[in-house]
Amino acid sequence: MDENTYKSLQALANSDFQVVSNEPNVIGWKVKTELGAYIGKVQDLLFDSQTFAVRYLVIDLLHMACAGFRKFILSV
Repeated sequence: MDENTYKSLQALANSDFQVVSNEPNVIGWKVKTELGAYIGKVQDLLFDSQTFAVRYLVIDLLHMACAGFRKFILSV
């Protein structure tokens, strides 16, 4: 993998950008397993600041803190 692959990734919350008005803003949406169990919510988006394409969702795993982690990054 190219060493610059992640160099242009930026969190939406830490940027001057926003989701365009005709696209759904998934921040705050519930995240469920395939069986329908609620595991957390979308906390942020990581996007490529050169192409403006969303690459990852940052998921806040509300009930998983006891497992030693709280955040999960999901590729889109």
